[in-house]
Amino acid sequence: MFRNAHRFVASALFIPISTMAIEMTDYVEPDSFYDEAYITGQFRLNSGNQDQTSFDGTALGYYDLTSSTLPFTWNLRLDGQTDFSRGGSKDASTQRGYKLLASTDGNKYFNNTSQLFGYGSLDLGHRRLFGADEDDDPYVKLGAGIG
Repeated sequence: MFRNAHRFVASALFIPISTMAIEMTDYVEPDSFYDEAYITGQFRLNSGNQDQTSFDGTALGYYDLTSSTLPFTWNLRLDGQTDFSRGGSKDASTQRGYKLLASTDGNKYFNNTSQLFGYGSLDLGHRRLFGADEDDDPYVKLGAGIG
């Protein structure tokens, strides 16, 4: 008796589920957004048996963002890093270095039915090598295209 009741319940559940089909018209335009940030660092301080207190450290971080819809995608990335150090001898000075980077790009379809899209990008960078007296190697890069 219970065996037949189980079959009836299973059939009653299966029939409505099997008649519900997904159609291609159920598709929704995809929109997504993602961002992430990260910061880290370290610091060390030494004192005693030296002419002056010595130290060194580093800090770095980044921010990453992606935004996407059906006709347009945009990405952004920011990076930064700094290093610093001073020795324990009497005449030691503080040494510093840093690096700053930024990049962004975008892709845009010309219309919702087109396979053709435009592309653009921008990269910026600036740095000072550790121990250098002045900044070096700043740059700007632009990119554009059609695909």
